Amino acid sequence: IKKKEKKHVPVLTIIQPSTRMLCEMYYARGPSKICHLRVDTLAQIVTYSNAHAHSHLLLLETCQGLLAGALLERMGGFGKLVQVFFGDFPVRLALENFSHLSDGDQSVLLEYPLHRVGSLLHSQQPSPVVVDSRAEGPHRDVVGRPGLEPHGERVGEPGTEPCGDAVSMELGTGD
Repeated sequence: IKKKEKKHVPVLTIIQPSTRMLCEMYYARGPSKICHLRVDTLAQIVTYSNAHAHSHLLLLETCQGLLAGALLERMGGFGKLVQVFFGDFPVRLALENFSHLSDGDQSVLLEYPLHRVGSLLHSQQPSPVVVDSRAEGPHRDVVGRPGLEPHGERVGEPGTEPCGDAVSMELGTGD
């Protein structure tokens, strides 16, 4: 009977996910969902981004959070990663599978809506306004700049519209 069990009973081994395994899994399930991003391409992007502990990064991606998870893993919970996103909230389906990242590792991830980037041009302060991703509910707290409402609009300036021009900004160290 032991020989039959060994031959016919499947064995399931649970292992901790890595960035490589997650990228291969998402690529096998549907490469278009992660913009046909292969493991070697993801490794090059992370390497060329010069992501390391205490770095400040600005990220705009449509790979379901796969690139955000890889950068968070590389940063190790130190620094800031501001994810700019289209729409009402960032898509982070792949980021939920990075179970090996602690809450401290994910605490460096902040988010900012792309349609509010134009409001940064009209501000007086150099630090960007970011939305705290750890807050619950549709109204998240604004972190970084006083005098702004939750969606990055200046208080007391009616009619301020975000412009469609490309904005180049550098995140300061805040030291």
